[in-house]
Amino acid sequence: MAASSRRSFYLTIRDIRNSPIGSKVNLIAKAIEIGVPRKSGGSDYFLTLKLVDETEPTPGFSVNIFEDNLEKLPRIKFPGDIISLQCVELNVYGGDFFCTFKRRISSFALFDGKAGGDLTPYQTSLTRRFLASNADEKLVLQLRALSLRHQQEVFKTLLLCNIESDKQLDIVCKVLDVYKTSTNDWIVLVWDGTDSPVLLQNDLDMEAKSPIRPELYDLPREVLHALPKMGSIVEIFVDKVFEGIYLLKGGGHWVKFYNIIFNIRSGVWRGVVQSPSKVRIVCAANSDVLHRKRIYEDRLASYEYSPLSSICNPPLTVTDSVLSGYSTLRASLTHPEENFFGGYPAQDVLTRKMNMLLGMGDGAADCSTKRNPPWISCCLMSFFIDSNNPLKSRRYRIFGTTMIG
Repeated sequence: MAASSRRSFYLTIRDIRNSPIGSKVNLIAKAIEIGVPRKSGGSDYFLTLKLVDETEPTPGFSVNIFEDNLEKLPRIKFPGDIISLQCVELNVYGGDFFCTFKRRISSFALFDGKAGGDLTPYQTSLTRRFLASNADEKLVLQLRALSLRHQQEVFKTLLLCNIESDKQLDIVCKVLDVYKTSTNDWIVLVWDGTDSPVLLQNDLDMEAKSPIRPELYDLPREVLHALPKMGSIVEIFVDKVFEGIYLLKGGGHWVKFYNIIFNIRSGVWRGVVQSPSKVRIVCAANSDVLHRKRIYEDRLASYEYSPLSSICNPPLTVTDSVLSGYSTLRASLTHPEENFFGGYPAQDVLTRKMNMLLGMGDGAADCSTKRNPPWISCCLMSFFIDSNNPLKSRRYRIFGTTMIG
């Protein structure tokens, strides 16, 4: 249906932008970004959505929805679902146009955004009754068929391989899982298919407590099986009162985090949610999401399982195995299944080789292209020491691997 024939009831986003401020308009569009329901300054709750249609595929048009009860706000199942809004008010603030949903005069309806879905709404407004129009079904079908190029919101966000310490950053990533620590804080496991930056550290504290928490070992086996084979999994620490945590539970969503601080603890990257931090669920067809998926798929296709930062390192070990290329420690967690120092070297030789492995002393790497501690290639054999608990008692033994330094 052309924009001109829609004006009798629904306006396109482009038409709305050209309408007088304060106009009451009807709009139907795809929701590509879903905010977190929040308490307003008064007694209401509000939710911010970012919408697109064929006239505005990017960066999206914001709508603020106010209700007196959380249960009355739209509960959008998936980014890309379609919302019909009736009698919303056009406003402008700081040069940005947006619409405001006022519960006493506005109404909404939510439709499945996937092709072949039901054409009846799965949720409608409660305060004011939604009145269906003759154009609804045709426009829902038209929006479902909207090509991917119309759903790609371009964000200036970093990949995890480019994060920096102690700076507020925006990232787009996939939430793999969410769990509670023993102190009742939340930790979100995120991933984007790339490897977090390698830290060149020559002052590792060998006595420091491991940054890996025991809760990680309690993840269900099905969760471990579902983890991607490569790419860094970074933990984001979330405050107990962070309003966005409920959006993330269960994992599986692609999200955008705003204003996350990253830092390094014992050589391991982690993110921390601050007071200005926000999170939004983003559409699977978002250009940043597609870019990250493409990176991972290309790595899988090339069987390039070694870390991206290891390609500049000279070999420190050789292995006897030429079977199937590299795997990853993460993949070995769910796999069913020593001549490392070259026999029995003298104590000084053994000490030098250990220093090389640990990035310490005379054997340590001496240029910025080498990592301390270094990457090594090795063959691993997995075994368990408790037949009643094979996963938690899993151990690894290096075999068929010899240091050449």
